Amino acid sequence: MRFLIFIKVLCAFFFAYFVASAQETRMAYSDLIPNDFQKFLYNDTISLEKDSNAEITTLSAYKSGSLPMIEDFLSDRLDICVLALPEGSDFPLLDDDKIVKIPFGYKSSVVVVNEENPISEITVDQLANIFSSSSKTSNLLSWRDLGLSSFSTNSIKAYAVKENNGISADLFRFSVLSEKFFNSTVTFDVEDNVKRLIIQDKAAVGVFPNIPENSNLKVLFVAQDDESIAYGPSIENLYYSDYFIRLPFYIVYKLRDSDRLSPLISTLLSDSVADILDNNDFFPLPKVIREKLIIDIQLYLQENE
Repeated sequence: MRFLIFIKVLCAFFFAYFVASAQETRMAYSDLIPNDFQKFLYNDTISLEKDSNAEITTLSAYKSGSLPMIEDFLSDRLDICVLALPEGSDFPLLDDDKIVKIPFGYKSSVVVVNEENPISEITVDQLANIFSSSSKTSNLLSWRDLGLSSFSTNSIKAYAVKENNGISADLFRFSVLSEKFFNSTVTFDVEDNVKRLIIQDKAAVGVFPNIPENSNLKVLFVAQDDESIAYGPSIENLYYSDYFIRLPFYIVYKLRDSDRLSPLISTLLSDSVADILDNNDFFPLPKVIREKLIIDIQLYLQENE
């Protein structure tokens, strides 16, 4: 009987020790991030411990909007978050030198035409003339009006991909149309239909959330104006802001938690997560940038041991 009591006491001790030593990592991420990301977070392959002797860590993660996420983070109800911070947005409370913000990925809008269209680049004003409801010039241009004298005389037919939980059309409206509304002549449809319509009509143009994989379509480079260089939506151009139609997402955490969170941050910057983003209308960081960020974090930890 005494032996059984001893065993029960011993088990209670170890259970109490386990609970006390376990530490929950509280995480939130943007509701614009794909569901496959959440599935990956709870995959058994993820390790939040740096070695076998590290403190046991559990992960609690949920989706949220950026504003409530920032509030929870600043109130210490979150340890780390992945959130969208639009260009020019003002979140002064996040500009603290004790808070770390590192890039995670981008949502973007891509301008696509028929492969036989000889145009290769286009300006913001030209796009506004096609898509905007408040254009100063005609909204129904032909490509000949843009200098393609040997191409189709048909009026340009404009399309935009309609997404269930996407923002490419809104992002295009804010970045290119100066927040003006789309022209009523712009047709919104699901991606497969927009692809088909542009393939059938050489004079058509569409706004996509991704780079479509179809040899009958091509992506246009976009320039801010006639004097600017036009850039395409490569992950490098998005990272360096050369392709400006983008919504950046950042990993945000407190500097004091760098050591504890470094395994999770390395996971968020891994090839596996980059593949998930790439397969779900997201643009990940270039691999060389992700690797450099991980090295920079490790160097910081070594210098501050």
